[in-house]
Amino acid sequence: MEDYAKYTAADRSFEILVLNSEGQKERYKSKFLKTGDDFYLISMPKYRDKIAILNAGQNVNLYLYTPEGIYNLRCTVLEVYEKYYKISLAKNAERVQRREYIRVNLRVPMKVTVDGDKTYDVVTNNLCARGCEFYCKNDISVNDRISVKFKVGGKTVETFANVISSKLKAFNSGSKYSIALNFTSVTESNIDLIIKECFMYQARTRLAMLDRAYDEEDAETTEE
Repeated sequence: MEDYAKYTAADRSFEILVLNSEGQKERYKSKFLKTGDDFYLISMPKYRDKIAILNAGQNVNLYLYTPEGIYNLRCTVLEVYEKYYKISLAKNAERVQRREYIRVNLRVPMKVTVDGDKTYDVVTNNLCARGCEFYCKNDISVNDRISVKFKVGGKTVETFANVISSKLKAFNSGSKYSIALNFTSVTESNIDLIIKECFMYQARTRLAMLDRAYDEEDAETTEE
């Protein structure tokens, strides 16, 4: 079974990319209704009050947001019905993001130790397998020796890091430094942990957005 297959079960949301009459790319929201031996049944792709009109024989791209990453499935429309489409199973599927460099706005408590003696408790603004960014009341120099400790997926990650940048920013509550770090000694197993956590966060965020879009559209239809 392909890595993405479990995310094509009934009621799973996804985005579908189609070309309009002017050759421009448009994204719509849809859901899997059923998976057969050689086909998917999908709901009418829509975005607000607009429905994607597909034709038999037309090629389409489906985007699945999963904890393992974003998958692009290339499919063909087989049959057109009044309330749904029948499309082929993916002729080709690929991940569309480089795992190491996916960066998400994930807030994770972190302990940052400078030169082995000063420790600051911070919360990340964003995180990826290669580094992070956070706000700190204290400046941290690019010449400082840094180590960090935080938890993802219930496990502790510890690594040394280099300061990429430190910029003073003004807020209503006072000024803080925006500090970006590059992890320098993170293990492969911890890289996998961070990547999985980032993909899970991305999948939850994107799917929640798709579900909200459906709820809003269903409410509008009910009101009409």
